[in-house]
Amino acid sequence: MNNETTIFAREQKTDTMLNMVATVLNQPLKQLTLYYNKVLERELNIRQTLHLLNAQAAFVMTIMPADAPWLVRLLCAFWLVKALLGCKKVL
Repeated sequence: MNNETTIFAREQKTDTMLNMVATVLNQPLKQLTLYYNKVLERELNIRQTLHLLNAQAAFVMTIMPADAPWLVRLLCAFWLVKALLGCKKVL
């Protein structure tokens, strides 16, 4: 009985800690979502913000590696196309 109480208390502490970490990590993302809301003059959610960030990262990785092999450039270009299609789908 005592072991069950100890395990339950640990699970509660772990859940509390994970919730705190998630809250801290989501705060910058929420701020970025508010920024995109102002720039785009429409309401976005966090999922849409993540799609926009993915497209931006794919774009940078497609144009920046000037000395990269052609295969890497091609993979980045496919990533960019997939990211843009994902943005089109959620926006």
